[in-house]
Amino acid sequence: MVSSPHDTCPHVQICYSNGERCRHRKKERKMTKRQILTWLAPATRVALGVMWIIAGATKIGKLGTTTQSIEAYEIFTYEWSRYLAHIIGPIEILGGVMLLLGVLVPFCSVVSLTALALFIVGLSQALARGLNIDCGCFGTSDLAGTSLDMWVAILRDIVFIGLTVFVWKSPASRKMSVDGLLMSRA
Repeated sequence: MVSSPHDTCPHVQICYSNGERCRHRKKERKMTKRQILTWLAPATRVALGVMWIIAGATKIGKLGTTTQSIEAYEIFTYEWSRYLAHIIGPIEILGGVMLLLGVLVPFCSVVSLTALALFIVGLSQALARGLNIDCGCFGTSDLAGTSLDMWVAILRDIVFIGLTVFVWKSPASRKMSVDGLLMSRA
């Protein structure tokens, strides 16, 4: 049997049918930008949802310490700090679950951006005033309360803002979500 250049081609029948030298190449398995975004945007949305759920869960049942964390910013009175301590954990959990499932993604993204911006403002004003506080973002003692730790919390929130903007602006973030399911049926 004579060896031909077509013997190595996966498209042998096509190559032999036209009698020409094989011009078929194995398709390289490179992911396109669209394919990457198709998976990256929903994964980022889910990760942000989990982050908010964890942040909220660390505050549930810890009214006293959450109140102290809020009061340490020296922005709110004790009464307002206590009120915020009651609602902040459940709101973070609700927003996290909504992001995790992909329910009202644009709305949740805007709320998330607003909360992160307010956290950055609160940390920045405390830092500018020389307050060394535990930010209370993930319960107490997630950071030791030094000015370096406060900067780390600010930078972390800036990264979260970037990820949230990505989720908000990417139509792919609605894939594999309740929003995407509802849109496909409309």
